[in-house]
Amino acid sequence: MIEWQTLYEEMLTSIERCRQLPLSEIEQIEVSFNKIPLDHWGKLKKKLALHQFVNANEEIDFYKNIKPKFTCFLEYLPIIYLALSFLPANDSELQKYFWIEESGKLQKFVEKNMDFVNYYRNGSCNYDNQYFLPANYDLACFTVSKIYDMDGEFMTSHDHLVANLFAQEMYYEYVKNKLEMF
Repeated sequence: MIEWQTLYEEMLTSIERCRQLPLSEIEQIEVSFNKIPLDHWGKLKKKLALHQFVNANEEIDFYKNIKPKFTCFLEYLPIIYLALSFLPANDSELQKYFWIEESGKLQKFVEKNMDFVNYYRNGSCNYDNQYFLPANYDLACFTVSKIYDMDGEFMTSHDHLVANLFAQEMYYEYVKNKLEMF
């Protein structure tokens, strides 16, 4: 299996270091988003290009569980950046209302993707071959154009949904922390 755990921990450490910089929160996001997750996903892709999966189960595990741990940050950090960009300035009542509205994004994502979210959260695997094997993803039906998957080489039809689910869950926790300040 690809050695990914060390690379993942390095990414988390680097992101945390950015959060400790004496910058505004939005500047911290800019620094961490512009470089860290994209670089680490790129390093993992290089390892992946040299790796031969032992079997379909190992490949499914990679796209179902490992890749989304990296790419979720490429989804999560822009969500925060966008929120902070639209956060009403100097009005705590409007800010509280803003964060209350933002707290519903996870539920909206779950409702929109209910079948898949239930499938994933319940640990189902009966569609894993279809959802998480690149060989079964028809690029003619290419509908996901994420910056980190533009080459189309290391993607499946559903790994981006797992990454988005993780990102929305992290964002929900972030918003809860913001609301606790009121």
